[in-house]
This record gives sequence, structure tokens and C-alpha cells, in this order.
Amino acid sequence: MPEITPEDVAGTALKIFPFIGHLMDATMRVGDYPLSTVHFLVLLTLEEQAHTVGELAQHLSITNASMSNTLTVMEDRGWIVRTRSKKDRRIVTLELTETGREVMNGLQQQTVNFFINTFQKMSQSELEVIMSGLETLFKAFPMVSTRLYETE
Repeated sequence: MPEITPEDVAGTALKIFPFIGHLMDATMRVGDYPLSTVHFLVLLTLEEQAHTVGELAQHLSITNASMSNTLTVMEDRGWIVRTRSKKDRRIVTLELTETGREVMNGLQQQTVNFFINTFQKMSQSELEVIMSGLETLFKAFPMVSTRLYETE
């Protein structure tokens, strides 16, 4: 087998990652908890802890204006609550509501079920290779919080 280069890996990643992202997006837009990928990422981030609008926008690499529109939709749906700082009215802290937590839990289970259905067709050795690859990806992308992808 010829030596595998970073360019080989990058080319393969470019082929699969957008497809997986598209499948995830499609999975999240149907079922009991339809929402966009950005809404999912906001819920996932706020599930860990409260954030200011600026922190959240920076963490998700989204402009403040785009983040504001997203948050308005999420607040209207009752998933988050915004709280202005009493010391500095410019600072707005975001937290999940109980409804937001329920949506997050339901969506996580819905998405896990999607992956279970995909992976149950694979052999034990194939599952081990995939798990090893996923663990390696976590090391390659340290900016991704492993908390986001822990399983029960």
C-alpha cells in the first residue's frame, strides 16, 4: 500500500464531510424537533454553559448580526432566554430554557438513532476502525469540544 499523504486525507475529507453535514442537516430538519444546523450548534453550546451574544458568535464563527437573527427565532420558540447585565446593559447573556433542553435532548436522540441505523450494518472490525478514526479527528481538531460528542 502506498504511503498516505495529508493531501490524500484532505481530498477524502473534502468528499465525505460536506455529505455528512448535509445528511445531518436533513436529519435535523425532520421529525419531532425540526431545526437548522445553526440552531443545533447554539443549543449544543448553551447546553454546556451560558454565553454572551459575542462569545457565542465568535465560538460559532457567525457574525453578530446573523447571530442576532438566529437568537430571535430561538427566543420566539421558547428555546433560549436573553438576560441583560444590570452592570452593563450592552452585555446580554444567553441561556437554555427547559423547553430548549427538551428540544436538545430529543434532537440528540433523533440524531443518535440516525447514526445507529447507519452503523448497525457494519461489522465489529469496521466499527473499531470508524471509532479509531473519530478519536483521531478529535485530536486533529482540538477546537471541537469533546463534550459536544460524548455519548451516554
